[in-house]
Amino acid sequence: MVVLLGEVKKSPNDKKSYRAIELPNGLRALLISDLRDGETEEALDLHNAAEPMSEGEDSSGEGKNATDYLLILKMMYKVITKNTPESLSGEDEGEENEAEGDERDCKLGGEKLSAAALCIGIGSFSDPQCMPGMAHFLEHMVFMGSEKYPKENEFDAFLQENGGGSNAYTDCDKTVFYFDMTRKNFGQGMDRLANFFVAPLMSKDSIDRELKAIDSEFDIGKNSDGNRKEQLLGSLSSTDHPMGKFMWGNSKSLKIDPESKGIDIYKELKEFYARHYSSHYMTLAVQSKHNLDTLQNWVVEYYGKISNNKLPKPIFMDEIYQNPFKTSNFTCMHRVKTVKIFHQLEITWSLPSYAREYLVKPLEYLSWLIGHESKGSLLSYLKKRTWALSLHAGNGKGGFESNDTSSLFSIGIYMTKEGLKHTDEILAAVFQYLKMLRLSGPNERIYKEIQTLEECNFRFKEETDPSDYVTNLCNNMQTYEVSEYITGEHLLYKYDPDMIQKATLLLDARSCHIFFSTQEHSKENTNINEKWFGTEYGVVAISEEQYQQWENCVPDESFHLPHPNEFIPSNFALKEYKDNSNVPVVLSKSELLTLRFKKDSTFNVPRAYVCFYLANPLVLQSPKQTATFDIYLRIIEENLTEIVYDAEMAHLKYYLNRIESGAELKLLGFNDKLQKLFESIINAFANFTVKEDLFTAVKDLVKRNYYNTVIKPQKLNSELRLSILMKPYWGRVEMREALESITIDDVLNLSKQFINNLYIEGLVHGNMTPDEALALENVIKTNLNSKPLSPEMRKKLFGSCKSLPEGERTISAENFNKNDVISVITNYYQHGPCTGREALTNQLLVHLLEEPAFNILRTRMQLGYTVQVIHRVTCGILAVSITVYSQANKFTIEKLNECIEDFLAEFDEMLFSDKGSSMFESQREAMIQWRSCEDTNITEPTCRWWREIVDDTYIFDRRTKEIDELKKLKLEDVRKWYIDHLRLSEKRRKLSVRILGNPTADENKEGGEETKQALKLKILETGGAATLEEFSESLTLYPPSKIII
Repeated sequence: MVVLLGEVKKSPNDKKSYRAIELPNGLRALLISDLRDGETEEALDLHNAAEPMSEGEDSSGEGKNATDYLLILKMMYKVITKNTPESLSGEDEGEENEAEGDERDCKLGGEKLSAAALCIGIGSFSDPQCMPGMAHFLEHMVFMGSEKYPKENEFDAFLQENGGGSNAYTDCDKTVFYFDMTRKNFGQGMDRLANFFVAPLMSKDSIDRELKAIDSEFDIGKNSDGNRKEQLLGSLSSTDHPMGKFMWGNSKSLKIDPESKGIDIYKELKEFYARHYSSHYMTLAVQSKHNLDTLQNWVVEYYGKISNNKLPKPIFMDEIYQNPFKTSNFTCMHRVKTVKIFHQLEITWSLPSYAREYLVKPLEYLSWLIGHESKGSLLSYLKKRTWALSLHAGNGKGGFESNDTSSLFSIGIYMTKEGLKHTDEILAAVFQYLKMLRLSGPNERIYKEIQTLEECNFRFKEETDPSDYVTNLCNNMQTYEVSEYITGEHLLYKYDPDMIQKATLLLDARSCHIFFSTQEHSKENTNINEKWFGTEYGVVAISEEQYQQWENCVPDESFHLPHPNEFIPSNFALKEYKDNSNVPVVLSKSELLTLRFKKDSTFNVPRAYVCFYLANPLVLQSPKQTATFDIYLRIIEENLTEIVYDAEMAHLKYYLNRIESGAELKLLGFNDKLQKLFESIINAFANFTVKEDLFTAVKDLVKRNYYNTVIKPQKLNSELRLSILMKPYWGRVEMREALESITIDDVLNLSKQFINNLYIEGLVHGNMTPDEALALENVIKTNLNSKPLSPEMRKKLFGSCKSLPEGERTISAENFNKNDVISVITNYYQHGPCTGREALTNQLLVHLLEEPAFNILRTRMQLGYTVQVIHRVTCGILAVSITVYSQANKFTIEKLNECIEDFLAEFDEMLFSDKGSSMFESQREAMIQWRSCEDTNITEPTCRWWREIVDDTYIFDRRTKEIDELKKLKLEDVRKWYIDHLRLSEKRRKLSVRILGNPTADENKEGGEETKQALKLKILETGGAATLEEFSESLTLYPPSKIII
């Protein structure tokens, strides 16, 4: 019998309906109906029935199935990969995102995607001692087909045909599987996911293939400083404590070592599944435009079949698991040699688990104070001395930092070069600030301020992507009471000064661990290697004298608690303004500035999204000029820190980036105090100042960020491709070299030249009136006092792409990091300028290529963990690229290229067979469905319209027009496009860009690249020319192009 579990509290702004239930087998589910007022399931079903069903689809659920992918910016172009390891360490601080015009979102304003996520309350903590990484390995294996749907990659193919995708991940105490798709066949998707847990195949034939995928995943993540540091910290835990396990797994831990001990790994895998994948450990969240009864029927029918093993769930709350780091190994300092260039002190405490103290959230209160950046804060103290530019503090939400055995609380300080000379003083300042907090005691005014801000944000909480939402909720369901499934992570309910003070007192000197991480440690000081990642480190004991100095310190007189936040919003009224347009309209236009405006009439929240693009082509005149501009923007951010931090705490964010030929400024949040923040930022441009010490620190930071980007082989691959194709374009290697000669006067001169002549585009969208939008325009005009760019200079704002010659050209280079085994190859097939219809044809071809590419290159050929097929638009020029990440000790770069070409030959046969017709119909329909998905929040339409403005196209209803064109596309159009541009021929224009990993990386014990010399790119092939520059200069330039539809 199904049991109703009670009411789930939600935001007043949340229009969805919820129902929490428990099935007879113990599985708990949260059903979320996305039907809006006036919508009915019957009407939507009738609408879907009117659409042609793709050939090969039927209502029985016996169709096809599909591909895990990572949505780029949650938009259409998919990266075919699974469980991409990401570093959460923050060492990528300040790194720029590439903007090539490749990514456009595909939602339109119709039906929203449906999504489901299942969380098993078991993770890597439960790995058997004999097979570290088992939980992660099992996560891979269950996706390899079920008895009902036995084909590998069948789930992926089904989802791709229905405009969606899937993924999974393993944490310390949870394993999560999730997918999204269009509404039409969502019931079939629910059935397919459920069958992985009802009767998974887990065939022996899949073991070796998935072990290779695990190996590839580990090799990709092996050079992440965050991953390395986490494994090293775990190794300091008590003997046999689960925090010390090697949770990634690889072929050594999962096959070689177990088999050498006579262990049957297949038997272990099956036993682990039977013991841990039980229905009563599972929580399921489901969201769709179906009514709650329909969702419940599906959940009961499909997920009610998952077996319950009747065994108690393994938990780690017993006394033996508490305080995992009560060891002498923990209470010391570790010097760690980093892969990337950064200098960090990180002080960590292992506290009792606060995971279930969510009503008070004492660690959130402490994080708020220690991580504060306004006057009187720890960071303010360090910045005034130019010892550090950024700091983080708190307890992360991942399973390693927050679980039932402990809560890890860390203070991470990113030091400047000057700060490296003052590590003792920095540590002293940390303990002085903590003593100030202890002496001050909990502050109810500050607690209520945090409480108020979180309540305001939750009250007007906007919707998020459905797959993100259900993934988060199924996690929450493992921790929170039913009524708090949604609110538990957001709200602070109870001020408990005793609990807060107790937590504060635990942050003492004698129980902390210190990581001192930098690439500049000598080999003598880092002469130990961690077992799995090979991290070089050394151990330093902390003396009794040092402890006493920290304990007996006197807080610096500058330290004090934050003053009341002036950016807390108080006016949440919706503006009364009738906007009859569905797209932005021109509010003001002059030679200097064009301002577009759209009053929000969809989401009805007191928020706004404001975008301005300040353009001046001098930004791209030379590598030195571009690097100077990067320094300039970063200094502006540093100058603003103390002013705008309160705004960010009040959920009013700003983003400042270099894009195209200038600076992009975005503000998003409650509109009540938005103009106040905007004025502060524009004033920082108008009254730019910088001192020599800050200039030096920022220059070094920018230099490090350039290095930390190109040290990744995938980033270096992209840099090489763009440096050949785009003009103007300056890569980070060139800019890093140019940095050496940049002076403070260069930055000051550029700051004046930049704002002296500008062309400005602006977009205001949200809960604002035209007069308020014009007031922002007036702030710019009054403060910057800029003159308009001349027509000649306006033409230089847009770059151009170079035309590749017919035939194949190869560019190859060595990876900078000699300890990285990963090679990355991108085969780029160029088409040229195009119409909107041709761009859609190219996109459709990419969709057709995606699932076969994953199935053939990743699953069958086992080339590597990551395979990408991407529709590229570079300065208006169209192309398709196929990228593979692989291990250099398993495949040569030539072999990877050969395999990609073999794949295209096999795809050629598919496309021109009878199967090609059904593939075409299903993928065309999926593209139409994606463009018919409604926006979930104010960010999505704003970003879509803003991209049109920056691209100088202004087709704000592009997707409506694209749907019309897609309906006209025929299979023969795609086949001809494939013949003309991808099929092997003398006329095909191919650029193969290759970054070679080191096949002996595991044997190489050298540290990272030297930091005091310029990066020297070792080019191995130059497209047949004498040098890379000569090859690039030999290419003809297309005129500036746009995709018009």
